Amino acid sequence: MIRVFFLIISFLYLNGDNLLSKKYNNIFKARKQQVDSSKDKSIYSVIRPIKVYIRNSSNTQDELTSDIASYGLSFNQDIFKSGNIWRGIDIAKINHKSAYLDIETNKRNLIYNVYSLVLELRKINLDILKQEKLLENSKITKNLKQEKYLKGIIDISELDNALISANNVENRINDLKLNKENILSKFHNLSDKDYKSIKIPHLALPLLEDFIKNNNIHNAKNKISILNKNISVTKAKYLPKISLNVQYGNIDNGKKESSSHSISLEASTNVDIFSTFIDIEQSKINALLQKLQYNQSKKEEENFYNKSIRQIKIYDKKIKLSKQSSNKYNTLVKKIQDLHKNGIRTKEDVIVILNTKKTKDIESDIFKLKKQISIIEIYKHFYL
Repeated sequence: MIRVFFLIISFLYLNGDNLLSKKYNNIFKARKQQVDSSKDKSIYSVIRPIKVYIRNSSNTQDELTSDIASYGLSFNQDIFKSGNIWRGIDIAKINHKSAYLDIETNKRNLIYNVYSLVLELRKINLDILKQEKLLENSKITKNLKQEKYLKGIIDISELDNALISANNVENRINDLKLNKENILSKFHNLSDKDYKSIKIPHLALPLLEDFIKNNNIHNAKNKISILNKNISVTKAKYLPKISLNVQYGNIDNGKKESSSHSISLEASTNVDIFSTFIDIEQSKINALLQKLQYNQSKKEEENFYNKSIRQIKIYDKKIKLSKQSSNKYNTLVKKIQDLHKNGIRTKEDVIVILNTKKTKDIESDIFKLKKQISIIEIYKHFYL
């Protein structure tokens, strides 16, 4: 079951690059390059730059002018900061991983949005088809009422109700078509494909264990790890550090040239009795708060999963009821067709019962699509 589950999400994601528009793929590519560059900058920032200077000055005294040229370089590098150097590199790596996960999560959500929109478009097409069948029935009813009214069998109110009913169905069809245009617009914002050409595999319903194990909230664990390391970083700010200082200089006044150089190690520490404990305590609170927020998010994700499962079970019941209703209409359709052959029922009676039976089949297909959409909503919460 787990292997099949991962094959499905792999299929969904690997085909995602083909689903998303070229512009979106370029955006994600640029965002990853940006994250890589930020990581390199953070890691290499522990290496201090070499300072180089060149000076040329002119000095006049007692009508005597002398030109002095000097140049040199200096380099100051922390070589020990009570573990802070390596922690800083670790934080940069974790930040890089977290940023990549955010990008991948964002990309996957867009891919799943494409699948959801395709399903929504399929569903709305079925809704339109269903309403068209109902409209056909309404028009038949309207014509029959009109004939009866002209013959004086019914009053104007019954005919009026039939006309209103037909108009209402037509309005529903137009509303659905407007909604379809909105969904198409959202789809074309994400993809350059024809939605009719996109194939969606049967999606397995993940278990709660898989859902929590592979949930987006696990990226919050990276942030907890960063904040925990920040506690050590904050402590190290007030612990001893050792720095290497290298200096070289050269002075030329036109008569004499001299140079100097020095290499030294310096040990130092910050003594700040007012800020030390406050800073450390603040970093601990930040880490604790992130952990509490993670636990709350985990609870919310479990509630979302359980709610989705309940919805899916309701759709299963609706699918079952629609099938049962359709089966009942099969018997009724056969009876009406037999009565029509014997001249007892009209051709319109056959059309109405066939259309009604068709709407029950369409309803079953609509519920199946709604179920698939609910499952995709679950997949949107994965970081895989």
